[in-house]
Amino acid sequence: MQLESSHHTNTRKRKASVAFDDEFDYLYGIVTTASDWYFLMYTPERIYCSKDDYHIVLNEKIMKDDAELRRGVKKVMGVIVGLLKDRVEVDDSPDSKRARTKKFIKE
Repeated sequence: MQLESSHHTNTRKRKASVAFDDEFDYLYGIVTTASDWYFLMYTPERIYCSKDDYHIVLNEKIMKDDAELRRGVKKVMGVIVGLLKDRVEVDDSPDSKRARTKKFIKE
């Protein structure tokens, strides 16, 4: 609901075609419980969810050996950085963006 509301608010503030190429009118969302992470992509037609599961182990064992914690955080941060890059790199060709978003979503 928040993604949909944000989309409608942004399109009222300015035309989406001015802000984004019409072909890529979408928003990203992140849902987390701190240990489980889900990445969403909202389009006016549908909401997509990330293909992979992202889990960060949070238990007492990580106090002694934090290697698994570091791996989980690195994996999640990699996705977040990728989402940010996608929104910043507005000069990318449509084909390049389409390929990146198809890797991200499961249908």
